[in-house]
Formats: sequence, structure tokens, C-alpha cells
Amino acid sequence: MAASQAEQKSLELWLINGSNPAISLGVLPQTGEGEIAVPSTFRSRISAGSVLAVSVEPLGGSPTGVATGPIIALGKARNL
Repeated sequence: MAASQAEQKSLELWLINGSNPAISLGVLPQTGEGEIAVPSTFRSRISAGSVLAVSVEPLGGSPTGVATGPIIALGKARNL
């Protein structure tokens, strides 16, 4: 999806815990395939109830450190 836009975009993965600011976990590969290795400093922050979200961002990811484009996917973490 990211590579098929008229204007190149990236898909960025975010971690949301309650009312805390979202944390970027990285940009998904442009091919639409692959995986993101969550940095070890953020792994302990993922718990039951955490939300993972994907946003559409400018090529390379959000330039501001917060989601700037629409959220296209959301999912809650369950017991890990």
C-alpha cells in the first residue's frame, strides 16, 4: 500500500499506552512485507491493553515524532 500511492508514503507503527503520547516503533518496509524489530527499550512498555497503530506518513516516517497522517489500523495487545 505504501509504495502504490501517487505520492510516496510510508507506514509507521506506533505504541499507545493510555493517555501517554504515542511512541514510534519504526517504519514498515516499503515492500509491504517483512517485520519490525521492536527496540528493547520499548518492549517492556507493551502490555495487555497497549494499542498498536499504523499511520500513513511522508516517505521515511513522521517528521515531527507524532503521527501526522491518518491511522489505518489499530489493535490492542493481549496477555503477553
